[in-house]
Amino acid sequence: MSATQRIHALSTILNRDAVLEVTPLSTEWITFKGQYIRFSYPKASKVYDTSQNPTILEAFSYQDLASRALVTVQVTNVPGAQNIGEYPSFHTRGDQQQEYKKRELTIGSTKFIEFRKQGVPNEISGFLEKDGNVISIVLTGASVKAMDTIFTRTISSLAFE
Repeated sequence: MSATQRIHALSTILNRDAVLEVTPLSTEWITFKGQYIRFSYPKASKVYDTSQNPTILEAFSYQDLASRALVTVQVTNVPGAQNIGEYPSFHTRGDQQQEYKKRELTIGSTKFIEFRKQGVPNEISGFLEKDGNVISIVLTGASVKAMDTIFTRTISSLAFE
């Protein structure tokens, strides 16, 4: 069978164009610079539009194309909240102690509270309070190892504007 016939046969079986070459993904990291925060993320990512609501001051969401991990970073101000424990996403994870394991961590100079959930999908969430706002970083995906790498690099590069 000729190369052309193989491509045609594959296209027919797949019901789409056959892709026979893989383009390597970039391993470079680039910087998101927002109004409140800045941090690094993989250049080989698909960035999503994020809907805003009155309590979300800034949001950035992307999917890492290499690991398929979905990452959302938000700066939120919850009116009337006295501390991070009153932030709804933090409170929900804290209440579900069977599902989420909580620990306090420091990566670089950033202190935060981390929640981990193992299952389908896995989740790593980090929360910290800064100037009355809550910064949350939430990753979901299949590969905990890849998520750990993304989470650590994101937290390590986190800076406040």
